Amino acid sequence: EDIFTLFITTRILNFLKGLKVNGEAAIEEALTAAKKEQGRNGLGAEILERLLAGEGLFAATAEGLKPVTKFKPGLFFKVWNQLEQVATQSGQLIQIPITQEAASKLTAS
Repeated sequence: EDIFTLFITTRILNFLKGLKVNGEAAIEEALTAAKKEQGRNGLGAEILERLLAGEGLFAATAEGLKPVTKFKPGLFFKVWNQLEQVATQSGQLIQIPITQEAASKLTAS
């Protein structure tokens, strides 16, 4: 389960690297912009917002979002909380620090 969680954590970071932002953006801004897109970026942003809000990890299935029970949020947050920023593929920066309160506001919108 630890290896699975670390693998998914890497996939999440790769997702962030693929987002399009102008200049430097807070993660809240990057995820809000991604949610406006159709397809994978919008869905990925919704899933990441839920994870950051403490709801756990969800997988997109034909029946909607389903919880991924073998994912360990505690291990994910050990890695996540050490990050300051992520550079996108185009060299822009996404600032990572986010409080659980801020994440809760994202999922409410």
